[in-house]
Amino acid sequence: NTAVMGLSLGADNTVYVATFGMGVYSLKNNIATALHGGDLSATANVFAVVAIAPSTVFAATETGLYRSDNGGTTWKLIPSLSDTGRVFSVLINPRDTQIVYAGVEFSGVYRSANGGPLTAYSLGLPSTGVRALASGSATSTYLHAGTVSSGTWRIMYP
Repeated sequence: NTAVMGLSLGADNTVYVATFGMGVYSLKNNIATALHGGDLSATANVFAVVAIAPSTVFAATETGLYRSDNGGTTWKLIPSLSDTGRVFSVLINPRDTQIVYAGVEFSGVYRSANGGPLTAYSLGLPSTGVRALASGSATSTYLHAGTVSSGTWRIMYP
């Protein structure tokens, strides 16, 4: 049995599956395929996965945020300007899909723009772990962060 941590529906009805201890899988036409290569380990603890565009997938893991531009065949760790610890959640900005947010273990929300490094983006959020991120429609002006010890916060998009 595999502990499923998160799901995301991608292009062509492919379901991406985040697992605890077995990396990322894709599920299409009832066929499961392991997706690890490049920087992402086959035994990674993956807490969340988000698919955008035809083949871009992000994975929030115990060692950072990873990106695949080929449907999960290979992965690259998105560098961070500081130690983020575990990344528990990932959110794509609904108004600009080139901006990605990561909820991290000890220090709030980080942001990557245009594939660049993760930088702190907490804007008033206390220094606490963020386990969940959510947003509304493409016209939403806020993201919501669910924290470990400080409740839920609303943070305005730039």
